[in-house]
Amino acid sequence: MNGLARVGAAVALLAVMSVVGCGGEDVLTWVSSVDSGHSHSVTITEADISGEEPITEVTSSSGGHTHTVMLTAAEVTIINDGGQVTKTTSTDSGHSHTFVFEISSASKSTTGGY
Repeated sequence: MNGLARVGAAVALLAVMSVVGCGGEDVLTWVSSVDSGHSHSVTITEADISGEEPITEVTSSSGGHTHTVMLTAAEVTIINDGGQVTKTTSTDSGHSHTFVFEISSASKSTTGGY
């Protein structure tokens, strides 16, 4: 693995997230581990991740496929309380990815719509 790939994998495993305003609804985006030469992202609304319900999301498409990642209600609560949850996606195209879900205090700001 070259230096750039190692940096990409390290960043992905830290679950880089961004807050994006969209139509007045804030969302959080996490990036997966790099597996089979690529990564995926998953976006969850701030309202959903702040709730108490289980969440099932489909990742972004990469290499012509997606994955599914599921969080139980208990895991959503852990994340919402400032904890960290590591989840493995579904296996698609012969591989899976890992997401590390964690919210910092800075990720809970309101960006507004556009």
